[in-house]
Amino acid sequence: MGSMAKYRKIKRHKIKYTRHRKKNSVLKTVLFIILLGVLVFLAYSVAGPIKKLFTGELTTSDTSSVSSVTSDSPSSDIVSDTSSAVVPSETETLKAITMPTDTILDAAKQDAFLSEAKAKGYQAVLVELKDDSGMIYFRSSVSAINGDKAIAENAVSAETLAKKLQDAGMVPVAAVHTFKDKTAPDKTKDNTFMVKNSTYTWFDRAASDGGKPWLNPYKESARNYNLTIVEDLAKAGFKEIILKSVHFPEINSMNKAQLDTSVSISEILNQYVASAQAAAAKYHAKIAVSYNAVGYWSEKKVTYGGEAGSIKADAIAPVIRIADYGNKLTFGETVIESPQQNINAAVKAVIAQIQAKTAGQKPDIIPIIASGQNTDEIVKALAEAGINSYVVE
Repeated sequence: MGSMAKYRKIKRHKIKYTRHRKKNSVLKTVLFIILLGVLVFLAYSVAGPIKKLFTGELTTSDTSSVSSVTSDSPSSDIVSDTSSAVVPSETETLKAITMPTDTILDAAKQDAFLSEAKAKGYQAVLVELKDDSGMIYFRSSVSAINGDKAIAENAVSAETLAKKLQDAGMVPVAAVHTFKDKTAPDKTKDNTFMVKNSTYTWFDRAASDGGKPWLNPYKESARNYNLTIVEDLAKAGFKEIILKSVHFPEINSMNKAQLDTSVSISEILNQYVASAQAAAAKYHAKIAVSYNAVGYWSEKKVTYGGEAGSIKADAIAPVIRIADYGNKLTFGETVIESPQQNINAAVKAVIAQIQAKTAGQKPDIIPIIASGQNTDEIVKALAEAGINSYVVE
């Protein structure tokens, strides 16, 4: 009987074990079906975005709603409004006309100017918003740095002006003088040149002879002052910003001035240009540096510290004024007598000089045609030299 009892126990145990295995198998099957359903749902949900990501669609329309929610500052709104305006592509030409200062400051004159410019085939308008005296013609945020002494009494809104140009189908281009500035220099703000071993501000010549102070490129406060102006204009919607007077005073010696010797003159100017390009790029704007074209001519150095060709920039805007070359223009073995009577050859030689001096950089060249010359003849010569972008003063 003992063995029979044992036999029954084994039999019952076996039956219970078999039923337990069947229940586990059914449970696993149900869980597998549920998991499979979840995976199918997730795959279907992310298939669309993944496809857009690899095709590039996700970077435009799908992200715009996110940026519009997270960008809630007034400046963000301005950038958003201007981003769809007419902007030249990398290969598109830029043919610009300069708007006179009195027209910049008088909205009533702007419509007639823009209509005439468009009728003449211009695609862009240049406005000089900081002149070589340091006067600023738009309501810049530098007033928080230096007060309102440099802001013109009837200064305009940069945002409004840029939008008006864009609405007229024109690319807005701004020009600003940089270190040639007699208004902002202030020794209490440590932004100007000082006379050696003194507490006096250095002037480029005697005050009685019309001498003036300058912003000192070695001073961080001077550089930041100008960078603020650049960023203001880029944020306002100006797509091209031309920097003028990115140089030291136009004299042969600064022996009486206290100068930093830690870096060279060209190095500190190149640092500033690089910073300006970075500040503008935050708002998808570009920088061009402007010097007189004669500054690239090896026979005539026009600014303290060397030739214009030592300054590196993505784009340059040399001012072409044939009279600057006098009675003879020499470039290599090319000699042009009376350049003003031989404009075509003279302009081509000038462009060749500039290209040779900037061969290592290969910047975009956007010449500024100085006023009082035969503009049509110069434009024709530029085109024959392969230069189709320009600004007419």
